[in-house]
Amino acid sequence: GNPERADEARSSRESCAIEIVDRARMMAERYALTKREHEILVFLLEGRSHPYIRDALYLSRSTVDTHVRHIYRKTNVNSKQELIDLSK
Repeated sequence: GNPERADEARSSRESCAIEIVDRARMMAERYALTKREHEILVFLLEGRSHPYIRDALYLSRSTVDTHVRHIYRKTNVNSKQELIDLSK
């Protein structure tokens, strides 16, 4: 492939990742999320699934579900999509 295009794509992904981390940090401060909730929020804003989060953080199903439930309650949303929309 074209090395310039590859660099542009990589740069675009990195910019998106930085933007998600920044939005998560602002939301964590605004909604008084715990450190773990903030960590999980980043994954949710990336569109990651609960199984993905469990595997990445070595957590049980119930632990991830509990943190996600707390994040939804604190931010007053009912779904991952609502959470993503709220972050923008």
